[in-house]
Amino acid sequence: MIFILFWNLGIDTSQDNLLWLLAFGLMGNFIYCGQGYFIGIVVSDPASAKLANLMVIMVMFCTNGVLCNMDSASGFITFISAYSPSRYNCEGFFRRMIVQVPNYDTVPNPINPFGPVPIS
Repeated sequence: MIFILFWNLGIDTSQDNLLWLLAFGLMGNFIYCGQGYFIGIVVSDPASAKLANLMVIMVMFCTNGVLCNMDSASGFITFISAYSPSRYNCEGFFRRMIVQVPNYDTVPNPINPFGPVPIS
């Protein structure tokens, strides 16, 4: 999937960036495959294992920093996100893509977040 999307995202197409994105893709694959194997070993009933795996995936998605702002999250969510491997995987993907956007470190205009920042 990374090979298909890489050249269509409009990001830096250097070999270094491709290797980093492939590394983060493999890391995500290892995270979720390992999680599935672990839950399959711990829970003996296949239906219960599927539900337990779904629950863990939902917790990982809620604590990876994409769906929830970690600065305004509750203490419990912040604590879980500090140990969530999904968060580190998402951080790696986003840092490789957002760094290449021009002026990514400027504060956007609150009225039009996609427009230029007014000079005051």
